[in-house]
Amino acid sequence: MVFYTNVLGISGAAVGTLFLVSRIMDAFTGVEMVRIVDTFKPAKDGRLRPWIRRMAPFAVIAGFLMFLYVVKDCSMPAKMIYANVTYLFWGSFCYTGIGSMASVISDKAEDRAALSTFRSVGASIASMVISFVAPLVVYTTNSSGDQVIVPERFTMIAFVFGIVALVMYGVLYFWSMERIQLPEKDASSTETVGQQMKSIVIGLTTNRALLGIISAAIFLLLAQILVGTMNAYLYTTYFNSASGLAAAGILGTVGVLVLAPFASKIAARFGKKESGTVALLISATMYG
Repeated sequence: MVFYTNVLGISGAAVGTLFLVSRIMDAFTGVEMVRIVDTFKPAKDGRLRPWIRRMAPFAVIAGFLMFLYVVKDCSMPAKMIYANVTYLFWGSFCYTGIGSMASVISDKAEDRAALSTFRSVGASIASMVISFVAPLVVYTTNSSGDQVIVPERFTMIAFVFGIVALVMYGVLYFWSMERIQLPEKDASSTETVGQQMKSIVIGLTTNRALLGIISAAIFLLLAQILVGTMNAYLYTTYFNSASGLAAAGILGTVGVLVLAPFASKIAARFGKKESGTVALLISATMYG
């Protein structure tokens, strides 16, 4: 969002609309990707694992293409087309195509809880590195003492992170194994997207537990996105401190890294629902 608004000069409203459209598309591309995985014949390396090999290079390339600083000199319509095409190509198609392997790595609940925990740890470590390194690289101080962006550094750091991402996808592919074999589904008997969406709508209107989980997830995600987005402007524009933004990025993940090793034990001792509820109430109090 910072690249779109501060480098390309696209309005915040236009960028927000792009993100909204992308999330709506995700609802359809995500369902369709599951249908593709279900109906494709498994390869020698599994049913879900091959999609890492197939889609990871496209996800990395698409991620790099989103940060081409030379686009800043184009006309506004051209910049809008560029932003929409590259962002939707990356998020709604390439990244969605990689999928999740948690369901085929283990059938034990404690193993899946550990996978979920350490997925969060990995994301937090990556977020910490990006949150700390990126502001220090892309921002500089001008003669007036203000924090300003160096556009070409966005492209440079996107390239470096892309190489790292490709290496990590390789680690994921070669160091993982599908232990649970999902049954093959006949493509002719698979529900259509329309039928699946109808089932979802019926579930939302009749299943209170499902509605509660979805509502909680949506509000939690909105809160996280709001804070993350606001901080990017708060520290650099209001406090005029790129180093402050970097420090905030690190401190925001410290709690995750400290608690992660104990998450599965806490869930086993008190229950996942109970421990999650208490943690969310504490978070809500802090945000308030």
